[in-house]
Amino acid sequence: MRLLCFLFFLVFSPWASATKVADKPLPEMVQEASDIAIAHVDRYSGRRSDGSAVTAGEFRTGPGSGNTAIAYLRIIEVLKGTALHADMVHPVELWPAWHKRFNLGGPADDKRNVIVFLKQSGGRLMPVFEPEPYRDDHLEQAVRDLLKPGR
Repeated sequence: MRLLCFLFFLVFSPWASATKVADKPLPEMVQEASDIAIAHVDRYSGRRSDGSAVTAGEFRTGPGSGNTAIAYLRIIEVLKGTALHADMVHPVELWPAWHKRFNLGGPADDKRNVIVFLKQSGGRLMPVFEPEPYRDDHLEQAVRDLLKPGR
């Protein structure tokens, strides 16, 4: 049985590691982003592969689903850029390859603020790298340090 488990691990481990997303260095994300903001996720909605909107009920994303989740970010403070301003709500499509489940129709569950790195792409703002907004207590200060003049 141990041999069977070991062989199973050897055969399938390359595919498991192939789906991992490599980290992108923070200075690179700050440089690439046209807009960086501190925001709060107000709510989520979804779009099915046929383009129809989903605003209530359970909604899943992941490879093969064709579904895309949209986070509605209430901008608290703009750290870089001119496309966003405080108190606006800006929709951002999340990376559809993550296996996620959303309960649409109510407020977002997480009450913490997030920091978002966005860039212009096809006439709209899209995430620079990370499929989801970051949640890190030390990240805000690190970004502010990188945005200081002379760096």
